[in-house]
Amino acid sequence: MVIEIKGQTIHYNILGNGLPLIILHGLYLDSISMIRAVESPSVQLQGFKRIYIDMPGMGQSPRHELENNSDTMLDLLCELITVLINDHPFIVIGYSYGGYIAQGIAKRFLHQIIGEVLICPVIISQPEKRIKTSVTHQDIDENFFNSLDEKTQKKLLTKMVVINERTYHRSEADFSRAIALADKEFLKELAEKQYSSTYIESNKSIHQHKSLIFLGYQDTSVGYQDMLDRLYIYPNATVNLLSNASHSN
Repeated sequence: MVIEIKGQTIHYNILGNGLPLIILHGLYLDSISMIRAVESPSVQLQGFKRIYIDMPGMGQSPRHELENNSDTMLDLLCELITVLINDHPFIVIGYSYGGYIAQGIAKRFLHQIIGEVLICPVIISQPEKRIKTSVTHQDIDENFFNSLDEKTQKKLLTKMVVINERTYHRSEADFSRAIALADKEFLKELAEKQYSSTYIESNKSIHQHKSLIFLGYQDTSVGYQDMLDRLYIYPNATVNLLSNASHSN
């Protein structure tokens, strides 16, 4: 589905009926990558209206023509949420950069939102200021790993924790597909110049709603400590620090 918000085109998918879930992907990814992650037979989704959004410049949403920064991204998505669900209560789910924007959505709709799920969320917008971790131990299918060329092996050892045929092909197929659709020039400008949201960084509102937070102990991209240091904002949070997980695996 496609909608115009402030003259900008945004694509989204809706699955199911019930309590709205606003679901946001990471930078360079798209709604399909989140659909494949969330729509699992092992997850009970009956009674939830899942709204998967392609953020501008990613998936099937073209870049917006407004000022290119995270505050604009947040404003557009908040306008979209208002149009789609009006004043109904909802839950927001965000992965990585989507988790960063989800924090802003929660602050903007503080009296309407009833739940927040953050998956390896960006907390510190400047990468050089993040407390990052490293890959310390890995679960590797040796037979599959040895079938790969040396260049691929080195690449996987730097970013993946669980390395087997299933995780490799899922990661390569889904990430490569989404990245191919992304407007790289637009996203590079966002990442290098205006990644930080003034609203998110300055607003210290307490998130009283229930929150579920998933962190990777071996997350080399955003780490986990910055989120733990921010938990005073989330008094009703349940935190899962997964020892056998990185940022995307």
